[in-house]
Amino acid sequence: MKNNPIAKAIVLKPDGDVFKKYFADEKPTLAEMQEIVAGPIEIIRMSESELMIVNEEGLMLGLPFNEPAVNYIRNYTEDEYQIVGNVFVIDSSLVD
Repeated sequence: MKNNPIAKAIVLKPDGDVFKKYFADEKPTLAEMQEIVAGPIEIIRMSESELMIVNEEGLMLGLPFNEPAVNYIRNYTEDEYQIVGNVFVIDSSLVD
């Protein structure tokens, strides 16, 4: 019996809640990604192997500032990001 790997990500919420999210298949679907960020996705490449997925309309919608996500991304870049709403970090090979 073949063991299919299950995709996983780290979810960072504005309220400081951080947890692992496991998806049902090898890669998350667009619908699963949109559900986490509560809207259309935007991809921020942090490194060759890591992506941060955010809500593309988060600033326009006035979603709450996500300090955990901003602190996380500072490990990868000196660029300043205004990250809001729920986000998740995932291996780049898991997103088409």
